[in-house]
Amino acid sequence: MRHEQGLLEERFQTNVPNIYAAGDVVSGIALSSTAMKEARLAMINAFDLPSRGDITRVPIGVWTIPELSMVGETEERLRKEKRHHFVGRCRYNQNPRGTLIGEPWGLLKLIFSAPENQLVGVHVIGENACELIACGLVGMNMGATTSTFVDSCFNYPSLSDMDKYAAYDAMGNFERGNYYRGDNWIAGNDPELFAEETPG
Repeated sequence: MRHEQGLLEERFQTNVPNIYAAGDVVSGIALSSTAMKEARLAMINAFDLPSRGDITRVPIGVWTIPELSMVGETEERLRKEKRHHFVGRCRYNQNPRGTLIGEPWGLLKLIFSAPENQLVGVHVIGENACELIACGLVGMNMGATTSTFVDSCFNYPSLSDMDKYAAYDAMGNFERGNYYRGDNWIAGNDPELFAEETPG
């Protein structure tokens, strides 16, 4: 049996038609959660069942002190690919629950594509980061925008309420012209700023 990466990535099927693979033998993020998802997709493909979902959005969790978690794009990658985006942040010490638990410097960051206003990345560092990431993951899968979070009612006081205030921050940044286009951050909210540059 050979490891044919293209085949494995698409259907988790090896070059032997009735053998499927998942987990550590498949390249990618080596986490228990991804292995379980891969195994489920491999079984769905093996029995030709209707496919539900994919493995493109995988949350990463690091259970350290403080906890770290992320899913989706990073600002670094978006800048490298010159993809337009804007960002919203909420610090734990700006959140009542964060203040109650004494978290002085944790952070939740939401990254949205521009001008589509689609959530493309979530990053959390601080208490319960590996739990808080779930809201962003579901939001990404559902095509969430800043309004998705702003229009939602979160428990109070709760750390999950930071999603709403990070979305408020993102909306404000975009309206003030604080977003990334091409090689730099630009000012102004003129839709034409997103138009493709035409050769002179």
